[in-house]
Amino acid sequence: MNTLAVCGMICSLCCQHLKKKNPCPGCVSDEPDKPIHCRDCSIAACASEKGLSFCFLCGEFPCRRIKNLDRRYVRRYQASLIAFGIRAKEIGVKNFLAEELPRWTCD
Repeated sequence: MNTLAVCGMICSLCCQHLKKKNPCPGCVSDEPDKPIHCRDCSIAACASEKGLSFCFLCGEFPCRRIKNLDRRYVRRYQASLIAFGIRAKEIGVKNFLAEELPRWTCD
């Protein structure tokens, strides 16, 4: 599954998504077995309330929540949600994933 989370994270970078046993289906999935923190995500709830598929489509992007999460992801994964969001907005999600996934996939 090559998905982009609401916050702008490429799902295949997340350790929960990559688990061999019970991998996370991604926050945009309707599957009931996704982790509780994904089901209760305040960022995804905020985007949903605004009728947005992704945070980078919001006029307030990057908001405080995204900036805080971005700092953690840069530290943990060396990947910026803000940079991902800006690029995905520029070229579209499909093109963004096609461009980024080779960088994050093991051969």
